[in-house]
Amino acid sequence: MPNDLWTLRKPAPREQVDSLAEELELSPVTASVLVRRGYGDPEQARAFLEAKLPEHDPFQLGDMREACDAIRAAIAAGKRICVHGDYDADGICATALAVLILRELGADVEAHVPSRFDEGYGLQRDTITRLAEEGCGLVVTVDCAARTRRRWGGTSIWSRSPPWQTSSRSSTRTAGSPSRGLGSSRGRRSPGSAS
Repeated sequence: MPNDLWTLRKPAPREQVDSLAEELELSPVTASVLVRRGYGDPEQARAFLEAKLPEHDPFQLGDMREACDAIRAAIAAGKRICVHGDYDADGICATALAVLILRELGADVEAHVPSRFDEGYGLQRDTITRLAEEGCGLVVTVDCAARTRRRWGGTSIWSRSPPWQTSSRSSTRTAGSPSRGLGSSRGRRSPGSAS
């Protein structure tokens, strides 16, 4: 197998690379990459390398307060929480992270990562019904696809009964409007996450 050399179309100006490498105590290779990517200014390069998260208020996400209230209420009531994720890499990571965080908050939590072959992609009504029947007090979804939210009217966290079922239990929603209720559903399976 030949060992071809890489050819850079536009090498970075040597003076700018050397200056950036010296100022930020970087290797010339790292400084060169930064300069070619548009981070030749030391302050811009420093900000890029620090990778600070942008200012963000998570409560600007739709129904975040209601979701937090539902999670707090489930933990306080000792209800089992199921984090329902997805089977891809980010879904498994999100599920695991949510389970770990909920455990640190004192939750009785389990995870469910669906089988690609048995349950398919996204949140499935049969799965939510089964989790509720197994005693899940709250289902928290992570990485379960935007199309699932559209299909079920934006509901991410349900009451005891899934929103498509009508029963006396479905009136026990803890927050939200009747079409977007929050509440509980309990489950288990793989390491979990929240949405």
